[in-house]
Amino acid sequence: MDFRHVAPARVCEALRHVAARSSGPEIDAGLRITLNFHPDRLTGGVPILEAPARDGVYHSQFVTGTTNGGLTARPGGDRHRWESRIFGGVYDDAAADERPVYGGLNFRRQVVGAAPRFGSSHFRLTGPALARATFCHPDSAAEPTDFGVAGGTHLIAPAETDERDALDDYIRLGYRRTPDGRRAGGRGDLRTQGRFVPCTDIKRGRGAVADSWERARQVLVGAGISDGGLAEVRALGGGTYNTVEELRFTDGTRYVLKVAPTGPGLRYESRLLAGEAEFYRVAAEADVPAPRVVAVEARWMLMTVCPGEPWNGSLTDSEQAALRAELGRQVARLHRLTGPGHGYPSGALGPLAPDWRTAFVTMYDAVLDDARRYGARLPRPVDEVARTARSAQDALGEVTVPRPVHFDLWSGNVLVDRSAGDPRIGGLIDGERMFWGDPLADFVSLALLGDIRKDEAFLAGYREAGGRAEFDVPARLRLALYRSYLYLIMLTETVPRAVGEEQARRVRDLVAPELVAALDEIEELAAA
Repeated sequence: MDFRHVAPARVCEALRHVAARSSGPEIDAGLRITLNFHPDRLTGGVPILEAPARDGVYHSQFVTGTTNGGLTARPGGDRHRWESRIFGGVYDDAAADERPVYGGLNFRRQVVGAAPRFGSSHFRLTGPALARATFCHPDSAAEPTDFGVAGGTHLIAPAETDERDALDDYIRLGYRRTPDGRRAGGRGDLRTQGRFVPCTDIKRGRGAVADSWERARQVLVGAGISDGGLAEVRALGGGTYNTVEELRFTDGTRYVLKVAPTGPGLRYESRLLAGEAEFYRVAAEADVPAPRVVAVEARWMLMTVCPGEPWNGSLTDSEQAALRAELGRQVARLHRLTGPGHGYPSGALGPLAPDWRTAFVTMYDAVLDDARRYGARLPRPVDEVARTARSAQDALGEVTVPRPVHFDLWSGNVLVDRSAGDPRIGGLIDGERMFWGDPLADFVSLALLGDIRKDEAFLAGYREAGGRAEFDVPARLRLALYRSYLYLIMLTETVPRAVGEEQARRVRDLVAPELVAALDEIEELAAA
């Protein structure tokens, strides 16, 4: 494809690089690119909505340092690395203001724009911007391998059938300067004697910004913190149950606000934030990096921010092994502590039990009751699952000391911090499933849908720090029981969360075979 008529040489090279990796039909010329943004945020002390009117340019985060995603737009940062991979190194030595700006292709023609995850308002670019844009799906942060340009892309069809959360349902794009230096797509300059001009549509979202700010201010007042310096309220992705937002202040102070939902849920999910607060208290006692609770109420919790980004596939093999060993040592430190009883500290299923068997039987029966109540689609009848689980309950008697169990330590809840060079664990987050019980139960989510016995680096670090990791028959029986418990939760929670049939099907396809395997292992070991 020849891009010389639409862009400067560097941009043409980037467009050609992506075009060579793209295929499919031309994009509908009637579709539009939107740039979602939060109008009440600041960049250089100026509201974002005023900055483009002043400058005549919509800048990238390499210039502004403002984003709804990770602040990694710097040499060596994740954003720099992603762009180098996607655009073949074309922008590696580019000035900050020469880099692409990110938006979304509004293929669903939504009134809130293509990517409301990145703001409740948006600019809508005109048709010529399509020729200067490259596209990817999923988001550029997810290491995509599928790309497109206006002249050919197959991304729209899979995106249309993708049942992602509404905030994450978009085709990501980067667009470039016009040959005369302005950003593509506007109807003329954004600058006219300091006044806003009708160069593009500016759409307001659903009131989420105002609601978030009011809620944040109320929480700060309740926590005894002045809201005078509050500069930004930013939605954080990744969660599937609570609402999570970052609060940023003009002096650089940052907090994370987690707000519990008011809709239906599983029985154990009642007062989840109390359990999460307990986990962070325990982590502090064990000297394990995790948020520190600033204030907590029944419906919300305010906490400090941990450095880093969720663990992803960007690590080298050696970095991965070193971090798994470090994680093993940290989990072992947690498991040294003891609690006042067994079960959920929130009291959602009643008071803590004097023994682990009583506590876990109560926990297991509760999720089976949830499965019956919500009509969850399980691979085996609920009563059959209950009978199989009962056959393993004698093994629970071996656990006599209650230890803290996070029970949700999959990679997304482990932050990796690169700020000091070599990656390290920045924090263990989302401890809302925490309970007091058998430390072996943590091995389930640490090897989610897999086998912890294959994670040699983690087990080496865990044992080095004094953790006990033995896999005799009673331990394997308990581990299979805990796997079945987590997989029952994962299959049942899709109903009250109303995730949609396509997402529910994906969960069933992924989790149901693992539940069957866990139940089969229980039956085999219990009969031995």
